Amino acid sequence: MNSDSVLKLGDHINTDDIIPAKRGTNLDPDHLKHYALEHLIGAGNLLNYSVIEAGDNFGCGSSREIAPIALKAAGIQKVKARSFAEIFYRNSINIGLPLEIVGQPRQNPVEAAIVAAGGLFAFNQNRLSEQTAIPVSQTPPRPMTLAEKLLAQASGHAYVQPGDVVFVKVDLAMSHDAIAGAVGQLFYQQFGNTAKVWDANRIVLVADHFIQINDIRADPKAVTMHQQMVEFAQQQGCHLLDVVSPGECRRDLSCLLPEKGLSVREW
Repeated sequence: MNSDSVLKLGDHINTDDIIPAKRGTNLDPDHLKHYALEHLIGAGNLLNYSVIEAGDNFGCGSSREIAPIALKAAGIQKVKARSFAEIFYRNSINIGLPLEIVGQPRQNPVEAAIVAAGGLFAFNQNRLSEQTAIPVSQTPPRPMTLAEKLLAQASGHAYVQPGDVVFVKVDLAMSHDAIAGAVGQLFYQQFGNTAKVWDANRIVLVADHFIQINDIRADPKAVTMHQQMVEFAQQQGCHLLDVVSPGECRRDLSCLLPEKGLSVREW
């Protein structure tokens, strides 16, 4: 492969284009890399490129965390676009995949530090061992919205502004069966098999995404991912909102947490 081989794409490349949903029950990067952009350029062909250049809104659609993982596994060293969907942008920075907004350099010391470390896990390992620190915010005094005031307070900053990257003390963290089990395995790999989450009472794991896949097609890996999430919740003592019967979740995810009184909690 030529080290500067560039794949040029158009506008609004969504995360289903980047990695189809049916590939999402196998999170092994060596598997995912063969199917990145398969509907656009064919399975395995992204391995011939090192850079992607695209138009507006690259990474739109589902928040699918495995989309940037698939690109990085396929050997993509940078994605350039006129604009990115914000969740895709954040997911990419978190795994150390460099992005570039064409004509609008985004100079952020926190993002740069995370990418330089190789991703958020490596950055936090360095931070916890005091090998690095979160760069100090340079945001000057300014009027803020209610959401900005909440983020400023939770991150320990006097002021924040759009484009800032901050580490916050969250009230509640939620994940679901499409990713929680794999994140749990990664948590143990990075921090040890006896590691505990910071506050199990502030973590909610929900059976929601993959529990009905086998009603559509046979996919034993979907069952495994659900079971991994259940096991992690039981090991850690997290809130678990599991199935009420085979293939039936408790409630639509967007409604379930407020109904359970889990949306806002005191620090």
